[in-house]
Amino acid sequence: MKKLLCLVAFALGSCALDRETGTGSQTGNSIVSGRIATGDTSLPTGTEIHIRPLGWTPSQPTDTTRIRTVKSDAEGRFEFVGVPPGTYRLEAKKAKKGWSRTVKVARDTALALPTGTLAALGGLQCQIRMSDSTRGGRVELYGLDLWDTLPAIGTPQVVASFQEVPVGTQTVRIWSKTMSTVLADIPVRIGPDSASTVEYDGRKVENVGPVEDED
Repeated sequence: MKKLLCLVAFALGSCALDRETGTGSQTGNSIVSGRIATGDTSLPTGTEIHIRPLGWTPSQPTDTTRIRTVKSDAEGRFEFVGVPPGTYRLEAKKAKKGWSRTVKVARDTALALPTGTLAALGGLQCQIRMSDSTRGGRVELYGLDLWDTLPAIGTPQVVASFQEVPVGTQTVRIWSKTMSTVLADIPVRIGPDSASTVEYDGRKVENVGPVEDED
């Protein structure tokens, strides 16, 4: 009987530890929660918060376990439940203001993030010298639902413009026409209320994937 009582006590202690350090999930998925502030007198109610894999671009299929949207409550709080382990880009949007952050989600954890404050969004201009490889291709931003299709014919240089881009380091991906070849991955710093510029002249660029950013 004494041995049985010890086993029960050990099991209860293990459950208590699980509540403190993990989610108790049988799948290994996790919880990501936080709070969004507006930075002014407006209320954060209904702020849209998106979670997407950092390595995702809009041309890829949508995985509903990894790409989701929730709205904050009256105090700006939000929560994603059942998030598989991985590195993600969180993005918040409301009334022409936004915020983004790279988060790393471990297996079976409850990740509580520091408060994120909405800020004025920025713009981005991608100046691209056209060639046979770029004509009809696409320009996309990693971890964000922003993209543009390049013209199949026309002038030797085009500008792909994006508005309402979250402040911080973002990464531009340029695809070939067939979407089978990555021509370039280009990191760019986005500032508030300003337009940043990246240039691609058609020369080979080392493709290293998205740059992490925790601003």
